Amino acid sequence: MQKIPLKYAFEGMILGKPVTRDDGMVMAGEGLTLTESIIERLKSSGIGNITVKGRPVPGLDSGDVDLAKMKERLGHLFRKYQQNPLMWTLRNMLEQYLDKTIALQEEAAREERSADIVGEEAQGQR
Repeated sequence: MQKIPLKYAFEGMILGKPVTRDDGMVMAGEGLTLTESIIERLKSSGIGNITVKGRPVPGLDSGDVDLAKMKERLGHLFRKYQQNPLMWTLRNMLEQYLDKTIALQEEAAREERSADIVGEEAQGQR
């Protein structure tokens, strides 16, 4: 499932979770196939995000979660389990995973900037 802004919704997507208003009223049920009229009705009701089945909108996942912020929260999330070796091991594993993922993202961003610079230099030489 993927949580997406409603502006990215398109006809044929299938809701992965019910869409509810702030007051709890269900606007559209889980499993409903979206149509243009349903999308418009949700927009006019002020719905901002929906959860759909699959991952139909590429590229959203990378920006959805701030991994550095998640890493900072690990201590808070596991604070009650400091005396539990299994939970503390899990916390450490998550921290290592986040460290590696953050490093990979930073490396990819550096490579992208390098490629942009090389591309600009090549255009400048023409």
